[in-house]
Amino acid sequence: MFYKGKVKGKSIEFKQELPYEEGHSVYVIVESLENGPSTGSPAEIVKTMRSLPNVPPEDIGALERAIEKGKETQN
Repeated sequence: MFYKGKVKGKSIEFKQELPYEEGHSVYVIVESLENGPSTGSPAEIVKTMRSLPNVPPEDIGALERAIEKGKETQN
């Protein structure tokens, strides 16, 4: 899950409620949105995936057939 918030001293204040009770332990990765996502970060990966071109279904089918044909020739 991704949540955006603002730093308030030693805390991060979120606009929305988190789905955890107070005192629940969580794992947090903090990245600045001011400078954009860092290389290799989850946000950068999502950004890159969204920028990829749409591949026509027939091209995907051709790739899957080629993969299966390659598997058959290895046996």
